[in-house]
Amino acid sequence: MNHIGSVWGKETNAGCPINLLLVEWGSFRNYTEPVPWSLKRFHQSGQSHFVTFSCFERRPFLVTKRSRQIFEEALERIRRTYRLYVDGYVIMPEHVHLLVSEPERETLATALKSLKQGVARRLITGDTELS
Repeated sequence: MNHIGSVWGKETNAGCPINLLLVEWGSFRNYTEPVPWSLKRFHQSGQSHFVTFSCFERRPFLVTKRSRQIFEEALERIRRTYRLYVDGYVIMPEHVHLLVSEPERETLATALKSLKQGVARRLITGDTELS
């Protein structure tokens, strides 16, 4: 199996617990099937959400240790800013899986938009300095 992970929890400054799921991988699969658009989505239901999103054209932009750190820093920033719980996440070379609560501030869509834009900007501009 290519995926080996471990999970642990820690308390953060904002008081919301965050459980981290770290994954090592050897190779990844190139998916060609589109995501179905007829799925029923439940917004502002008070439930946790399992979210998956991929990099532009499913390119492996998250393959380096530094690019994954950039993602994790951005995830921590949105967790604090929007006050949401991160129950788990998996960072793969070309996509990400998140298990998160709905944020206390704004909508989940707004929080995810901020997360993805922040990561993309830092990767595109080469801003890899630690926050």
